[in-house]
Amino acid sequence: ILAHVRQATRAGIAVNLNYVMLKDVNHARNDLVTFIKYARDAGVKVVKFLELLVEQNRPDLYHYFYSEEAVRRDLIDAGFIPVLTMPRRTVMRQSSFPEFDVEVQKCVCKFGCASCARLRDSTIGQDLRYYPCFVHSHKGIRFSGPDQMRQALAKGDKRLTAYAHEYGHNSPILIRQDNYLKERCEVFFEIKLPFNKCE
Repeated sequence: ILAHVRQATRAGIAVNLNYVMLKDVNHARNDLVTFIKYARDAGVKVVKFLELLVEQNRPDLYHYFYSEEAVRRDLIDAGFIPVLTMPRRTVMRQSSFPEFDVEVQKCVCKFGCASCARLRDSTIGQDLRYYPCFVHSHKGIRFSGPDQMRQALAKGDKRLTAYAHEYGHNSPILIRQDNYLKERCEVFFEIKLPFNKCE
């Protein structure tokens, strides 16, 4: 993969690299900075750090969730400066590399289906299918040329409108909370002092 990235950038192709953050696997600040340095040295134009898609029916993945806010703080501590903030993403740069963008993105599904048409990227796979919905990614729309592509985009927009009506500001399979509690321990102390000594 690394060799292919270098080959593509040497051929003049603008390459963006996505990095899905997994807590306790690749989320440490050193991991992020190492990846950014590799990408920059390989000629990549943009690195995108993405939140993990957390599904309701996959509790085994809850532990791996690492929030976009936490990564943004880690990168600020590593010397990156936010230069553009939008509802879904923050673009950051280092002063020594002003042409290299680092984006930190929330999963668009966190905003609910009603916001998708406004916030999402358009994804076209290598199989020449348009994938309008990240959650229902098995429902790609095939096309083979510019005219069919316009038709596929219009069909995908209709599909997203239907999802927006059905789910509103929710999403069909996602848990939207960032924090998950597995156990909790509480300790209470009672201090018995005369009232005047507490003043």
